[in-house]
Amino acid sequence: MSDGNTERLRDRALEPAATSTQDAAAHDGAWTIRLGPGGVPETVLHSGLKLTSFMVLAAATPIDKALALLNQNQLDDDSAVVVLDGDDVLGVWAGFDLATARVRGPLRQVTDAKLIDNAAFVPLISKACRHEQDHVRCTQPLTFAEKPMQMPACPNAAGLTPHRFSW
Repeated sequence: MSDGNTERLRDRALEPAATSTQDAAAHDGAWTIRLGPGGVPETVLHSGLKLTSFMVLAAATPIDKALALLNQNQLDDDSAVVVLDGDDVLGVWAGFDLATARVRGPLRQVTDAKLIDNAAFVPLISKACRHEQDHVRCTQPLTFAEKPMQMPACPNAAGLTPHRFSW
């Protein structure tokens, strides 16, 4: 525990991750984070497979805020959270520990309510489009700060009929 007994992302069982600036297969570890312009996580690979949805949050984010953001933005159960310490990737919160926290919720303290809105977090959500046409899924990834009220037009790299991004 840290910061007034509020459980934060840095307190969880984070899995180590390698970073890369190019599209490459996973390194020796299970997690590889491809960094885009400005060092922002752009793609997350787990054992060489690209995740279709992930969230990027700061290490200081309270767990209850992180879980609320995951639920509010309807990220899939197999999503991951890339945890940043400043500009550096601290690790990945995923798997059993994340699934358990989503089911049970975080360890709560009386002081948590005061600290929730003061969390330093990087609001970044990556999702793949779920639009389907003739049994073919679009899977075009887009990055958002939060779930939009109205979905934007999908860039549609798969060449399907023009459509709005499907969350």
